[in-house]
Amino acid sequence: MELTIIEFLSGLFSLILIILSLYIGLYIASRYRKFNNRNLLFIGFAWCGVFNGWYPPAISFVLILLTGQPLHPQLYYLIFDYNAIGEFKGPFDVEYKGIVSIWTLFVMITLLITGLLLSRESLRSEDPENKLRGYFLAYAFIVYIIKYKKNK
Repeated sequence: MELTIIEFLSGLFSLILIILSLYIGLYIASRYRKFNNRNLLFIGFAWCGVFNGWYPPAISFVLILLTGQPLHPQLYYLIFDYNAIGEFKGPFDVEYKGIVSIWTLFVMITLLITGLLLSRESLRSEDPENKLRGYFLAYAFIVYIIKYKKNK
């Protein structure tokens, strides 16, 4: 399968994003043993899970580079009827529908609420550096949700 430059860059950046997010998430989770703080374990795994929407494009990109074929739709069918999941718009893009859209909405609302609660706790701190972190966290969570919504 021949990839256009845009498809190649999209797949490459998906792969880079997944590698970085897994590294950061697993690093945060590994700090659990040193500090004996379960929150680090949960935050690390949550960090890996936030980027789960980019796993299929990254896997398809690697498969295209190795075999010349993207992730086969029948692999999705083993779990669920892939026509009910969504429509393929290219080798990396899927327009989700039905239950996946409802699940994505639930995840985004949960992410926004917990992110804003976390930033609120930082804003309540007396330390000006932590307050600044709280503003950046609130901004980051809101921009992430807006950007995600614009892409769908």
